[in-house]
Amino acid sequence: MEICLPKRIYQYEILDLVGQGKNGALCKGRDSASGSTVAVKLLHPHVSADAEFQSRCLPQLKAARGLSHPGIATLYDVIEHEDQVLLVSEFIDGVSLDSTLQSGPMSLQDFLNIADQMARGLDHLHTNGLIHGDIQPSNIMITSNGRVKLTDFGLPRRLADSNLTLRGFRPGTAVYASPEEAQEEQPTNASDLFSLGIVFYEMLGGKPPFPGESVEELLRQIFNYRPDFVLISRYHVPGEIVLLLKRLLSVKTDERCTEVSELLATLEAEHTLQRELSERDETGLKPQSVHLYLLISLLAVLMVLMWSIIAEYR
Repeated sequence: MEICLPKRIYQYEILDLVGQGKNGALCKGRDSASGSTVAVKLLHPHVSADAEFQSRCLPQLKAARGLSHPGIATLYDVIEHEDQVLLVSEFIDGVSLDSTLQSGPMSLQDFLNIADQMARGLDHLHTNGLIHGDIQPSNIMITSNGRVKLTDFGLPRRLADSNLTLRGFRPGTAVYASPEEAQEEQPTNASDLFSLGIVFYEMLGGKPPFPGESVEELLRQIFNYRPDFVLISRYHVPGEIVLLLKRLLSVKTDERCTEVSELLATLEAEHTLQRELSERDETGLKPQSVHLYLLISLLAVLMVLMWSIIAEYR
């Protein structure tokens, strides 16, 4: 859908069109008051007028203004201008996770690094009473220095008044929908974590866990299909991470991992373990060799103690 771009809106000068997505046009702009480069998102009129956006998302966006954290794109301003909503936020010079995943599954180390930053950004949103509502690889940016930032939080994945697709889902968004959204309920913290689990699975397995091609089929798969966790295991993903994925992708919220703190604890523990294994590898010793080395060292200490005791009684 084409959108008419103004040259200037209030203090914000529109410089270049970066791209157009399901919600609207993303532009590179300049804040004439501060001289800083900003991202200006002009939402499509049908998004701005959507009932769910007006009742739930717009108040959330206004509440999120000024929220600062390394894991999220700071939202500077929310402007309602001529029946259109504009979002002014931090301009991120980087690539989307969606682009990164085009090359296939990532290494465990890269996964742990990116997943940890994603989880911390989401934790900050939840702590401040905000729901992302549209977690998917295209809304996750990776900067040139490796910083991961969540973007487009607070925008609807499903349009209540839309006839675009079944149940209001726009093309490509149903892949990352939660069971709650599939049942046309409002997203929750638990919904965010289910969607995050889908992204985690794709990062490790190279494809989303639910294989449906149409929106209708995808939504049916969420309730009737068990993801192929054997596929994940083939990529030498540790058992603790596989177990975490199973909990994140549970349809039942009472069985699902619904607290980011639990997610972070698992990622941190695995990160620590992998770092220790890496340090051992740098010494040239395999885990089995380390165990043998420690056993020999212990026997040597015992022999010295025994020799000292014998010498004392002579």
